[in-house]
Amino acid sequence: MLELFALFSENYADGVIAITATVALIVSCFTLYKLYSEFSAKHRPYITAIVEAKETDEKDSISVFVSPKNVGPHPCFFKISDIELQIGDEIHTTPSNKEWSLIGSRDVSITMPVGHINQNGIKKIREARYSRNIIELRFTITKATFNKKKISEEKLTYEINVLNEIPLVTTRP
Repeated sequence: MLELFALFSENYADGVIAITATVALIVSCFTLYKLYSEFSAKHRPYITAIVEAKETDEKDSISVFVSPKNVGPHPCFFKISDIELQIGDEIHTTPSNKEWSLIGSRDVSITMPVGHINQNGIKKIREARYSRNIIELRFTITKATFNKKKISEEKLTYEINVLNEIPLVTTRP
């Protein structure tokens, strides 16, 4: 009888150890999953697009540029697409389908030319010859983390005011 009791307590201890090890493995896997999801949430892309309108060497002519800048601490990819420069009633598209990468936030940015407003377009805006006397720049920026797990898309609209000597760029809702 004592032998049977010794055998039972030996197997019981092995069973308890196996159950405890399984529970510890499940808890550690769950903790690792939560840590990974928290880590990946902090690595989402933080990109802001800066639009500049600069006067060119020609008289009354403006070149428009977009400079996406990574304001987050981690590298990421971006793509600017569906670029439309609307000058009054005329819409001009700029083809762009290239994906770029930005590394960190060390004042590194890429400047992309997206359009040109010649003196004729500026003159027509200033003289109110269009039904919509406004210059708008519209584009879509697609942002992705370096491992492409988090992808977001944002449609942006900017207004370029050329009524004064110096062009003024403002964001539109």
